[in-house]
Amino acid sequence: MGRILIRGRRLEVVVGLISSGFLAGCTGTVSSTSTSGPLGALLTAYKTSTLLLRINNATGYNVQVDLQVDGALITLPVCTTATKVCDYLLEHCPQSFAITQERWLNADGGFAGVRSYLGNEAFTFRPGEFSCGSTILLEFSTTGGTVQQL
Repeated sequence: MGRILIRGRRLEVVVGLISSGFLAGCTGTVSSTSTSGPLGALLTAYKTSTLLLRINNATGYNVQVDLQVDGALITLPVCTTATKVCDYLLEHCPQSFAITQERWLNADGGFAGVRSYLGNEAFTFRPGEFSCGSTILLEFSTTGGTVQQL
């Protein structure tokens, strides 16, 4: 419940191979807007039952984010300053979730600060406020954080 399956560039590599047509020969047809055949069906079913969280880290620190997903507390792996954009795929699409805080960590992993979003309605998503299969973009900078569904 709420485990992270794919992080960083692994998902981008798979999507890149599919969109480039490398997997299309044995699996069906692939275009920029749809896929067909067994691979297309698998990707469509998987995507609509998950949720992608994308962090854009512009804080100057490594960032670790805490969430509450269907009532369970989850800590995402660190999104480093070197990576800047980190993708986290939840293994299932939740009923609700909330970003509760972001922690700033120094390069050596030491605590550098925290920003709380607990109780902030802008960082809380309830049924009907997001779509399974979508991407939720979390942008963090030194001046604040924003969240939006893409």
